Amino acid sequence: MKENETALEVLPDTSQGQNQSDSPNRQIAPALEEGNEAECNENQSTQPPVVVPGSNLFLSRPDGVYYREPSKNGDERTPVWLCSPLQVVAQTRDASGGWGLYLAVQDPLGETHQWAMPRSMMGGNGTAYREELLRMGLRLGYNGNKRLYEYLMSASPERLMRCVSSTGWHDGRFVLPDITYGPQVGEEIIIQGSSSETPFRTQGSLEGWQDQIGRLCEGNSRLALAVSAAFAGPLLHLFGHESGGFHFTGNSSVGKSTLLMVAGSVCGGGGQSGFVRTWRTTDNSLEAVAPAHNDALLCLDEIGQVAPSAAAGIAYMLANGQGKGRARKDGSSRLMHSWRVIFLSTGELKFEQKVREEKNQRFMAGQSVRVVDIPADAGARIGAFENLHGFRDGKAFSEHLNRAALAYYGLPFRRYLELLTTDRDHFKEKASVWLRRFEAEACPPHADGQVKRVANRFGLLAAAGELATEMGILPWQSGCALWAAKRCFQDWVTSRGGLGAAEKFAALARVRDFLAANGSSRFESWDKSNGERIANRAGYRRQKGESVEYLVYNGPFKNELCAGGDHLAIAQYLLERRHLIPGENGNLAKGHNLQQEGTTTRFFTIKASIFADDFDDLTCKVEQELV
Repeated sequence: MKENETALEVLPDTSQGQNQSDSPNRQIAPALEEGNEAECNENQSTQPPVVVPGSNLFLSRPDGVYYREPSKNGDERTPVWLCSPLQVVAQTRDASGGWGLYLAVQDPLGETHQWAMPRSMMGGNGTAYREELLRMGLRLGYNGNKRLYEYLMSASPERLMRCVSSTGWHDGRFVLPDITYGPQVGEEIIIQGSSSETPFRTQGSLEGWQDQIGRLCEGNSRLALAVSAAFAGPLLHLFGHESGGFHFTGNSSVGKSTLLMVAGSVCGGGGQSGFVRTWRTTDNSLEAVAPAHNDALLCLDEIGQVAPSAAAGIAYMLANGQGKGRARKDGSSRLMHSWRVIFLSTGELKFEQKVREEKNQRFMAGQSVRVVDIPADAGARIGAFENLHGFRDGKAFSEHLNRAALAYYGLPFRRYLELLTTDRDHFKEKASVWLRRFEAEACPPHADGQVKRVANRFGLLAAAGELATEMGILPWQSGCALWAAKRCFQDWVTSRGGLGAAEKFAALARVRDFLAANGSSRFESWDKSNGERIANRAGYRRQKGESVEYLVYNGPFKNELCAGGDHLAIAQYLLERRHLIPGENGNLAKGHNLQQEGTTTRFFTIKASIFADDFDDLTCKVEQELV
């Protein structure tokens, strides 16, 4: 190699879990050897080139890759500049058998970006892969399209990596776009895509984050819970928990967005909104966004920006942890995206209120458990905060936190992963102790099953926060994260009406309220003695002694009184509380003879006793104070 023909220098190898800022000055892989000679037939540009031993066509220099075009008589011509520095680091393969190349691209500022490029992008006219390389800063010379194709297609480095489509746990290691934490056993693992397109960026120092952000969260239940949530993502897999969200709700000036900015600064940032995304942008790219936050935190600001149906769909898919199945052109199934995430959300309306904004939009069973509403106002008359740590008011405190979150971010999460992956079993056991303690102290044994599920999720946040405190990452006193989770859990229990079955209470109350509001206007008198005729009739109103029975047609009962819910289950609830007169042979609807029409029709027959039922037993209040 000539003196000025040197190897390309690229970012250090972070596959051992070392941050780029403190890793030894190693190469990602040997750069292109003498000329990084790729062997190909210059006459084949649209098909995979034929390897011709001994033909040294490509050469690496500090300013890029050169093409050495041989003359017809075999003499070597002057190398022609092909492109700016571009290194083929390794070959890659993914779980579905797809192959690719791991590339290192140097942009005009001298910064190097890695990209795991699927070879399938080189099909057709190759526009897709060239656009991505150009976006990352690659510069191409004259006739560059053809030569670039030859250069990449002929590359066959010995180094092999396994490509995954999401961040998070893979074979006992935790993978981020630019770094992998944990024991290096087997193939190196990288994430499909560009390492520059990641929200898990870093800036500042851990000590700076602790001083400017971390310590100020202590004594603030909402801030401490949000920060704890940022550390809880990696525990989902360890404990086998499903995805779930926490929705901070309240007016626009309470400080909801600050909660997300602070939580996001634990994991990453960059840009005006740091680590935070909006509901609106996520609506169109959920199946790309969720895997990029797998086993980690996702922050979604302002649910009011999307339609109720979109909010319901996004939340359901996030909590369900699985994308939509799609087929390839040949009819075979594509690999379905999956994920586990803890997501934080904000909005002026509660999640259920937002979903129900749209007429006939069904609030599906379990959604109130998958997305937990937390009042953003902490009740101390300073918005989402309880302790301002010397700042003159909540506005000044919030502004400081927002500025700091744009200056210090990403390093707390990386330190957490670095320690967590050294001994997963040990730290899992420590977290288990805190989780069990939370459940024992915060959730009474007689609480409804749904409440216990939510308590378990709050407990995971408490455990994550206490674990990060024990690791020395959070500058808090032991017990701060536990206190914050208990306080927010208590406020959730209070806002939902107690520890009982919320869905059963809501369903029965909806039936009662419909009858109270429409008893005269939608229900025709059974004997029609007053000659009334109801246009939009839901059923009949029949006098039985001193009481009244409401005979409800199946359609209105299912679609209006039950609002699209499981109408048979709701009828069973009514029967259990002795408000429903059932039919024969276990039929919940009872047959009545309509003499005027000469037919027998089945109705859900509801007694007026429902008006005297306040369902207190379903909203059993918290019996202990959480401190």
